[in-house]
Amino acid sequence: MQTVPGIEKLAWADGKWGLEPAKSDTTKALHTFQKTAGLPITDQVAPNDATVLGLADAADILIELSLRDGINGIRDFNDEVSDVQYEPGADGNGPCAQCSFWALQGTTNLIVQMQTLHNDIQPGPLYLNCTTYANLALSIYMHGNVTNNQFNADLKCIGDCGEHLAVRYGFAIMDRSDVDGTSVFRTADDIESYAKPDRLYSIECAHALKGAVGHEAIMYNGTVYHSWPMRQNPTVLEQSINEFVQWVKTKDKGIHANGYFYMLQEPRMGDPITRSGLDLRVNVEASSAVLSGKD
Repeated sequence: MQTVPGIEKLAWADGKWGLEPAKSDTTKALHTFQKTAGLPITDQVAPNDATVLGLADAADILIELSLRDGINGIRDFNDEVSDVQYEPGADGNGPCAQCSFWALQGTTNLIVQMQTLHNDIQPGPLYLNCTTYANLALSIYMHGNVTNNQFNADLKCIGDCGEHLAVRYGFAIMDRSDVDGTSVFRTADDIESYAKPDRLYSIECAHALKGAVGHEAIMYNGTVYHSWPMRQNPTVLEQSINEFVQWVKTKDKGIHANGYFYMLQEPRMGDPITRSGLDLRVNVEASSAVLSGKD
């Protein structure tokens, strides 16, 4: 480390708790927390020890996963976040907290909220928005965790910027081979006729004029799960596909009234999936299967 003229050595961080750790305010605060929580008194903490977990829990920035995958894992997750608020400003009506979620080192069942606006950890409460919810739900469905190599907390290129979120997880954009290859869906009946039972689908709602994705959701057996900017909890809604389409087209000042939907399908062995640039695509035809709602 080079010496900078005019800066006293005492002002430099030394990678610990100051030059005299036992006397630092940080150490005193740490000891106070450890004593109050009944934890061993230490001057340093490891990434996944009881002190860090206790501090994160007290700060209300932890989410615990059941580690189940599939639809049961999503339902467990929905129960866990039933009291979580919608992220202020994520609806485009004000400054956004820009929350993201990361695995907590040394654990598989805990995730921690970061605020990317400040690039650090801030006290809670926990916040979700439609994209962070869909990203977590997709990862949980496929793997039961966020420690897999498909999960990425970075969502800067999702939605209006153009990247399709579910492609990260091997989902393919549905091109209707019996309707000239179009990938646009406009009605609940349209969606139901092409969706297969017992598969997860990613639904992206696009603006009619801009063409950009403005909302993310997931669907399983005709039930749609998504996070919406509600004034009260829960922010995660569970709706039939008919209720969802009506909701999206009439809420949020009607910006999706004439919009359309992209559908991305969970990959299965034998699907005719091809790659087109960054996208995965699959040709599908209308099915006679009727989605039953809740299974």
